[in-house]
Amino acid sequence: MGRWRWFRALTFLVAASLACNLGGEATQPPAPGATAAGAGGTAGTPTPTDMPPGEWLELEPPPPAGLIDAMYGKVEAGEWTLEEGLVQSLRAFAGEASLSSAYGVLPAAQDGTGLIVEAQGYLERGSDEDVKREIERLLSIIAPSSEALLPYAQPGDTSLHAGPRLAHPARDEQECATLWAKGFPAPQAGQAPVLCFKYLAKKVGNSTIRVFYPITELPSGFTIAYSDAAFSAAQAAVQTYSGLQVNGKPAILKDVDIIFTLLQHPDGDALAIVPFKGTPDKCQIIVYPLAISSNKEAQTKSGNDNYFGPFVSTIAHELFHCFQKWNFQKQWDTHSYDLHNWWLEGTAEYFANVVYPKINDEWGWIDDWQYNSGNNSVVFMSYENFALFQFLGTKLGNNKLLSLLGGLPEGGSEDGHKAYLSGYTNMASLFEAFAIAFMDGKIADTGGGFLPTTPVYILPEYRIPVAVSPKWNLGASPFVLQRYGLRFDHGHIYGLTTQLSGADGFDASRPVSAPGSWNPLPAEVPAACGDVHHYYLMVTTNPPSGFFANDLTVTIPQGELACDQCLIGTWDLNVPSFVEYSEAPFAETPGLYNHDSAGGLWRYRFRPSGTFRAEFDFFTSSTLRQPGGGFGADIDVNQVITIVGPGEGTYISDGLNNLTFTLVEDSVSLSSTTTINGEDIGDLFDALSGYGFLKKNDSMVYSCDPEAGILQLDVAPQAGLPPLQFDRISTDPNKP
Repeated sequence: MGRWRWFRALTFLVAASLACNLGGEATQPPAPGATAAGAGGTAGTPTPTDMPPGEWLELEPPPPAGLIDAMYGKVEAGEWTLEEGLVQSLRAFAGEASLSSAYGVLPAAQDGTGLIVEAQGYLERGSDEDVKREIERLLSIIAPSSEALLPYAQPGDTSLHAGPRLAHPARDEQECATLWAKGFPAPQAGQAPVLCFKYLAKKVGNSTIRVFYPITELPSGFTIAYSDAAFSAAQAAVQTYSGLQVNGKPAILKDVDIIFTLLQHPDGDALAIVPFKGTPDKCQIIVYPLAISSNKEAQTKSGNDNYFGPFVSTIAHELFHCFQKWNFQKQWDTHSYDLHNWWLEGTAEYFANVVYPKINDEWGWIDDWQYNSGNNSVVFMSYENFALFQFLGTKLGNNKLLSLLGGLPEGGSEDGHKAYLSGYTNMASLFEAFAIAFMDGKIADTGGGFLPTTPVYILPEYRIPVAVSPKWNLGASPFVLQRYGLRFDHGHIYGLTTQLSGADGFDASRPVSAPGSWNPLPAEVPAACGDVHHYYLMVTTNPPSGFFANDLTVTIPQGELACDQCLIGTWDLNVPSFVEYSEAPFAETPGLYNHDSAGGLWRYRFRPSGTFRAEFDFFTSSTLRQPGGGFGADIDVNQVITIVGPGEGTYISDGLNNLTFTLVEDSVSLSSTTTINGEDIGDLFDALSGYGFLKKNDSMVYSCDPEAGILQLDVAPQAGLPPLQFDRISTDPNKP
């Protein structure tokens, strides 16, 4: 058994530092709102001044996401009636005003789809006849009939990517603009109509795609390259969307007309809109100057005049609104865009990225998601929800995602949508997994890699200096990605007791510096040399008004927690000391054991916060020889042990040369290849399983020499083995 004792001693450090599974079973509880208990109301809620500057990621409050959000925000604030909001906004799209003068603070996106749908809904349900007449007048200006354009248009060059040349010089520019404002009435008999447009046309599957582009100098910034880009983007989107299914049936796609407006806007603040006029068989996409100027800004930043990423993403986004109209007609025809906004805009952003996986225009919404998701249910957001649909599309598949959305209630309220989502199969697990992936930056992107969602933003009111109060009332409402930032001031061990109540939910925490290391809130958090920061996540999907609560109790024992500054930094294993360690058990039996080689990475990073990281890509090879003597041939046992992977945990130094590790994450694997006289006998670590030396807390004796930069860990003193030596390679645990 001496050989097994040696194996056990050899692997003890890895096991103690990395291989232990800390949390037992994951608890199933979570809740929202950070209030110091007993403080009365929100008196104990931390404010930004409670935290040192730079401690957490800072973001400015974003503007409203879209026009619908901005318009209803002003309506709910009493600044507008609904009628005033619709008319003021439509006048901006009709070129009679500017969005900036109407709204003051412009929304992040000026996509007019929702505005048009709400206006059409008012025509059906509204009571003010004067407002209805004004809406009809404005809609006729914004979106003249495609067929009405044909007398004023002729076929254009169907070759794609004709280059960034200008269209024909200005020709009857004012007359064309006037005709647009009149809805392009039929030409008078006997008169040749002025030529205002050329158009490209192509049949793609069951859809006919047409792009009407101007031959005047309007709109500002237009070149033939943009009509080619729109034509190409529409074809790519139709081809992609036609391969989708909704509720097990092939997706419906019809005809698409893309029209570059001739209306001029002082601020250029309008993107593309989808005005469904008359029958829904044809979808119109009206492209405004901002779609061009926004792309030109991207060209300038990239230094590439042939880059059309934002522009083609806009076309794909708008064409997915056409897809929604054709395939989710019951929800669309409620004309309650505000209710369905959370998924209509979020999926349009996501599926535009499905069309163009390498164009990540939707990433511009990540900061909005970071800020808004900390306090709002997903059913009260819009464009920024693309991250949720990106995750669900990956996990469920796009067809199942569309079928999930196809079952949403046609009308009702946001609570009805939450109740529906709550009843969807496995939704609790899906939303928990989404929350974790967001917190760790692990939401898979369509084009490969992950969405850059880290570091995570914590709203100021949820940044909790734990030592301020012995009790904190925390919690989460349904479909809110509720997260808290917990700060543990250095110099103490903190005891934590949780009392979960209310709706079922999920809660977990991890050190800020250890993505993936999610466990229940630990019973103790040591903060020795530096402040310790944890994320604490709470989510619930209970419908629709459930609240998942946690009454958190904090205890701080008397006395200071020792801090050994010598430990702070990055340490690599001294390989000669490892060789000495591995040969020591066989010192009295020469020839029995031979250490062949060792090398690779065996590194510890001790942080001031009391957390550590271990990184392994290490191997060791050795040979045991048992002479046969007079009883047969010699037996040679060769073994190669490989240790690979990272681990995270916490550590405590008691000031008396005792070091205790507590593991948070174990992603380390130990494997071996063993041969006897050249015959492979498998991995002997299987035989070592169940020995029971892997514990939640493991201690060892250490010594640290700050001047020499040497750390010695006595991992097996009971076996009389020499300590392992580690050499400091940096006083900064983040380097190299």
